[in-house]
Amino acid sequence: MVVLFRRREVISPGEWALAQITQLEQTIDSEPAAAESVYVELTMIIHDFIGVQYGDSAAGSTDQTSFDGPVEARRVPKTLREGLGEIMSLADEVKFAKRSVSESQVRQSIQQARKWVLACGEEVPLQTEEAT
Repeated sequence: MVVLFRRREVISPGEWALAQITQLEQTIDSEPAAAESVYVELTMIIHDFIGVQYGDSAAGSTDQTSFDGPVEARRVPKTLREGLGEIMSLADEVKFAKRSVSESQVRQSIQQARKWVLACGEEVPLQTEEAT
């Protein structure tokens, strides 16, 4: 019998999102054919990040105006905000219209999401459990 003990570690929503984005990048490296599923997962990470960082009001929405207010308050450059809106809009097309995305589109969106998370800053720590 194996018993795992867990210890608590506090990380910020930004650190969590960046770690998740890095894992997605590794997935696209090893499985380029999984571009659509990686793209959808990227937007889920962004939704979760928005929900924790700014409150539930923006989570789950792909409408640009739903997250512009909190993000604008952090003085995130408009080009990054617009880039995020484009990522979310394309995600709707991938999920609902079954549009395909290329590996290069996914990589570009991953880089844009990473820049966006970094620009939003670190505010609220999260408690996670880590296996030891």
